[in-house]
Amino acid sequence: MQVRYWLFLLNSLLPVVPVLIVGGNQKTGLFSPWVIVGFMFGLNLVLSVMFWRRIGFSVRRRREEVVFLLLSSFVPFFAYRCFLVSDSEPYSLAGQTAIYCICQAIWFFSVGIGPGWIGRIRQRRAEERALSGREKVFSRKKMMEEK
Repeated sequence: MQVRYWLFLLNSLLPVVPVLIVGGNQKTGLFSPWVIVGFMFGLNLVLSVMFWRRIGFSVRRRREEVVFLLLSSFVPFFAYRCFLVSDSEPYSLAGQTAIYCICQAIWFFSVGIGPGWIGRIRQRRAEERALSGREKVFSRKKMMEEK
């Protein structure tokens, strides 16, 4: 699970690198997400090949993680369409970079990390209710006898 948190941090800050490399010459106007998407897609592909054994416990889980990483590379298109093109006056280069990073962090957390945390919290609360006696837990054998 530790790899997922490192990937979250890396993917949240990844849009900064191509903006610093290519966007240094650009002073005004919108920064196109094509450079960011290409850079992120390539880097996520390399990372998924390098850390194939550490991504998940089974082949199915690894494939899901790799697909998620590659899909997360296309989040800057969403940020570009929803936040940057719709406004009348363009943001500065630092503002555009911040929007790309924030959208990437929100996507990665809400789809990748958040559901696991919520599931663990619900499971822990259900176990606490069962162990404290507030909720009666029937064995499978008793439930089958009642039916």
